[in-house]
Amino acid sequence: MVPLSPELADRAAPEYGDFVAGNILDRSLPAILDDARRLDHVSDFLTGLDRCEAECEF
Repeated sequence: MVPLSPELADRAAPEYGDFVAGNILDRSLPAILDDARRLDHVSDFLTGLDRCEAECEF
């Protein structure tokens, strides 16, 4: 399961664990989503959104 964008599902990014949050065959979807904020790529994304909201005119 890849949160944020399905386009990331086939991307390689070792520094972000290839954007994988978990496997729904191993854990429930709610459990994976509960832990998603702890993932580096999700955290960086949310930080970017907060920064844009604070600094951008859009």
